[in-house]
Amino acid sequence: MIPFMAPVSGKVIEINSALGKHPDDLDATPYAEHWVCVLDAEHLDAEIASLKIGKTAVAFFEEELERLARHTAGMNRRNPDGSTAPIGGEVYAGMMQDMDDRDFEMTVGEFFRR
Repeated sequence: MIPFMAPVSGKVIEINSALGKHPDDLDATPYAEHWVCVLDAEHLDAEIASLKIGKTAVAFFEEELERLARHTAGMNRRNPDGSTAPIGGEVYAGMMQDMDDRDFEMTVGEFFRR
């Protein structure tokens, strides 16, 4: 499980437990039955102006992918046979589960707990 910061203040009132069983469903779409959680936003009116949407959101996402590639450039992935190979800055689906515990915690701290 990866803890992450919500884009608005409030309280999580529901979690989509089906994603725990099938997290790869988010690769298809975060919409419809693939939602993550329901938030009871406390100050949505005040915070909505700071949310990234449209081109701003796309630019932020692209910058974060580039930053993730730089962050993981020196890390190794665990292969199914137990060997390791360099990630080399490649960003791919399942990358987090291939990391060793130290690299996983560093990446979570850098990208999800800020």
